[in-house]
Amino acid sequence: MRFLILVTIALLASCTQHNPNVCCTDQADCDAQGLPLGSTCAQGLLCRGNQCIAETCSLSAECDLTAPFCVNDLCTSACIDDAQCPGFQEDPADRFCVGGACVACREGMADCPMTAPVCDTGACRGCVIDDDCASRVCTTSTGVCVDTMAILYVSPDGLPGNDCSLVAPCTMATAVTLLGVKKVIRMLPGTYAVDVSLGVGASATIIGTGATLTGSVGTGPIVTTDASSNVTIRGLTIHTTSGLRSSIQCSGTAAAMLALADVVIDGGSAVVVGFQAGLCHLALSRTTVLSTVDISNASTGTIDRSNIQYLELGFGKGAIVTVTNSIVSSFSLPRFDPYSASGRVSFSTIGGSYIDCETNAGFGAVGFLFDNDILVATLGSPASHLIGNAACFDHDIAFPQAVPLGTNMKIIDPHFVDAPNNDFHLLMNSAAIDAADPAATDPVDYDGIARPQGAGRDLGAFEYH
Repeated sequence: MRFLILVTIALLASCTQHNPNVCCTDQADCDAQGLPLGSTCAQGLLCRGNQCIAETCSLSAECDLTAPFCVNDLCTSACIDDAQCPGFQEDPADRFCVGGACVACREGMADCPMTAPVCDTGACRGCVIDDDCASRVCTTSTGVCVDTMAILYVSPDGLPGNDCSLVAPCTMATAVTLLGVKKVIRMLPGTYAVDVSLGVGASATIIGTGATLTGSVGTGPIVTTDASSNVTIRGLTIHTTSGLRSSIQCSGTAAAMLALADVVIDGGSAVVVGFQAGLCHLALSRTTVLSTVDISNASTGTIDRSNIQYLELGFGKGAIVTVTNSIVSSFSLPRFDPYSASGRVSFSTIGGSYIDCETNAGFGAVGFLFDNDILVATLGSPASHLIGNAACFDHDIAFPQAVPLGTNMKIIDPHFVDAPNNDFHLLMNSAAIDAADPAATDPVDYDGIARPQGAGRDLGAFEYH
């Protein structure tokens, strides 16, 4: 009996004590060795083959995961300079020692490649906003910064004789004359009381992040693009100080392209985007318009993830327009009549007075469709604010509406978060949730949230999530 007791005591002691020269590197290793987690070696010793030994090194590649950096001929847990990087089995891109660890880049240093130019907490990534780049221009579609040598820089206090560089910005008028040499204009932050006229055949990208364009004292459009021009404006705020002025006008006798992205247009009572006398294509994305958008005279337009408030979204004779994931909250809704447009409004929230949707091919209109939309009368409560051809409406909520018009129409309060303050997100009890056409494939909503978030896509501009 005494012998059994002594053996038991010895076994218990072996479970609670261990040889200080024996180690393990992780839970699985410790379990395999019958050791408690944390059986590591003293400073200056390495765990090799579960033995604590003093072993010198000449490179971090000779160390192990418990002490991956070779410092002063010994493997340690932290680096002290770039010479130890990368550590044992670490990413070869992690070449710099920062705070005891190897990283791919250092803040404020030119360590990252052009394809991923931004250093973010030790890792290289593509640019997302213009201010990520030293050049102040980011190609957001690729995450690559535009080279300063390809950019014409302007500022509110720029001089006509300057070379339009980042250190010597010029005036907008000077930059426009140089568009044949370079295609990108960067409006540095500030307020510009000038008009911008981009002539026939102009090809330009204007970046205005942080800049506001108010226009000069005058009566014409603040920004004019002409026939066969191809112009993109991004990040700019355009503020019309006079209600008699247009903010932007695209006109001419030959096809022109005008794209607005992340633009804010505050035009008061002015006609914000007027297509007056020619063939123009307007593309709005993530743009807020606090006034009128007028797409007319055989023009075409695509509007996506945009917010149009106050006056109206007007489509004129022969226009062909596609609107998706957008909000129109206006005093008078788009009026579609025999003289107007063809096209489609999908996954959008429209609030205002009425929609008169009719078709007449003799006037250039071949049909218009509202599908997967929420159509509400925010001004008064007319018995029926949808008028016209039933073929115009499919899978919509209309409210109020005396009689259903079209197919798969629901007449019910859509339950917005705060419609009077233009918050058209859905409440959890909204009938719009999961109510879209099952065959629809729209991938994202106004906020960029993936569709669907539930069993099906939601009607209107916003997915409930």
